[in-house]
Amino acid sequence: EAMIDKLKESKQQAQVDKAELEKVHLHNEDTISNLTSRINSQIEVSEQQKLQHAELSREYDNIKQTNEQLSSQLEVASQAQTNHVKELEDKLAVGEVEMARMKQNHEDTNNACGSQIEQVRSEQQKIIAKIKEDCGESFKEKTRELEDAS
Repeated sequence: EAMIDKLKESKQQAQVDKAELEKVHLHNEDTISNLTSRINSQIEVSEQQKLQHAELSREYDNIKQTNEQLSSQLEVASQAQTNHVKELEDKLAVGEVEMARMKQNHEDTNNACGSQIEQVRSEQQKIIAKIKEDCGESFKEKTRELEDAS
């Protein structure tokens, strides 16, 4: 009978251990289920991040390409502007030389005209003096003729 009691006790202990093991097994299954769910969520997040990274990488490449194109265009525009400024500077230099030449021509022309005007005035004075002299003689002659006639 002691043996039967021991067997009963062992059986009860086995049932308690079995119940305890089932509890642990259920807890482990819940833990595994929770971990699996979290791992799957992290996998989804990781896949979404990979997709976002790929999209951002494409955008970066597009922006980089656009930046390179704009940089090239800016370099071309800058060179064109430099060339245009040089061309304008050259034209300005030519214009300044031409302006100086025209100014000199103007001064030369003014000087020549002034000299010619003085010559013409001098000739006029001589002609006027001659006319006065001739007229004076003629007037005197006519006056004498009239006096003689009277």
